[in-house]
Amino acid sequence: METLPIWFWIMFYLFLLLTLTSAIYSNFKNRRIYLSYISIILSLLVPVMGFLFSLGRAESQTELGYLFVQLGAGDIWAVLITLFLVYFVVWWVLLIKEEIDIYAIMEKIQNTRFWNNSK
Repeated sequence: METLPIWFWIMFYLFLLLTLTSAIYSNFKNRRIYLSYISIILSLLVPVMGFLFSLGRAESQTELGYLFVQLGAGDIWAVLITLFLVYFVVWWVLLIKEEIDIYAIMEKIQNTRFWNNSK
């Protein structure tokens, strides 16, 4: 059977593991409780769904190619897996946006001697 390269799978499962870890951390910090619960559940559910979904693919197709073909055909499982992966990207955008306050960083830069040219 045709499959994706090992580096892809390492990156994919590392992404899922980091998402799970960040959701658990967020839950313990009492931030975005409902979103973190959803992230925890989905990060455990997506690999199982993806495995079961890819069982129906042809031998000459990779998992990602099969997902795109089925997504184009409107398969509900392909749509759900894709929506869950998009949710993870949104989760990370929200997490990074909250953790990195760009205004606080800019204020620190502007208060430095280099920026003000004062001695």
